[in-house]
Amino acid sequence: MRQAATAGLFLFLSAAVCLTSGAQEPDTTFKVNVKLVNVFVTVTDEHGAPIASLKKDNFELQEDGKDQRISVFDKESALPLSIVLAVDTSLSTRKDLPLELASARRFAHAILRPIDALSLYQFSEIVNEVVPFTSDLGRIDHGVDRIRMGAATAMYDALYLGAQALEPRQGRKVMVIITDGGDTMQISDELRTQYMLAYYPSQRLSDSEFRRIQVTVNGLPASSNFKVRHRIGYYSSKSR
Repeated sequence: MRQAATAGLFLFLSAAVCLTSGAQEPDTTFKVNVKLVNVFVTVTDEHGAPIASLKKDNFELQEDGKDQRISVFDKESALPLSIVLAVDTSLSTRKDLPLELASARRFAHAILRPIDALSLYQFSEIVNEVVPFTSDLGRIDHGVDRIRMGAATAMYDALYLGAQALEPRQGRKVMVIITDGGDTMQISDELRTQYMLAYYPSQRLSDSEFRRIQVTVNGLPASSNFKVRHRIGYYSSKSR
């Protein structure tokens, strides 16, 4: 995918859950904070096609090099999906802009469900939010029709502003950048065939605020050239 790629998956879905249990004395309450860490994983074959037939036993997950027990496994998460779709309208895309707009419209129609939401951006020398988060395909189509050519390419500004818009959203968070044409149907397939692995970290405190996640896949033919993509870690409390 030379022209269109997911710029990043913003999947900071760790949630602190407060568990309360009563002791023998009714006035005594014990509270324990348990952090369930969610990791969305995409596995593709040598042609870039998603592999959708894997099971829980195919996955191994480590945090900071320590094996973790996968507590939750799902082939396609029911969590809502928030998408920032940013279209490059700089002069370098002049001849490809019609293809970009067609790709943007096709992607929105292929991926959005009623529980999902998409925000449409255009970026050239400036970044504009054309349509705020919505699942209304009519509004998105109308926004695509309003996109116009610009001059320079402020891609980093688009990434920054898109990340800001995604930060407070709940569920899965994805940013898709379309530049110099490109085909987004592969991206749609990958988002529909993600695996969700969730675990409770075996080590509650660490020497670093950043905890590194590693996911490996077993049970595929040794000759297969597959790729595993997931977020590389998350920030947590540092031990004192």
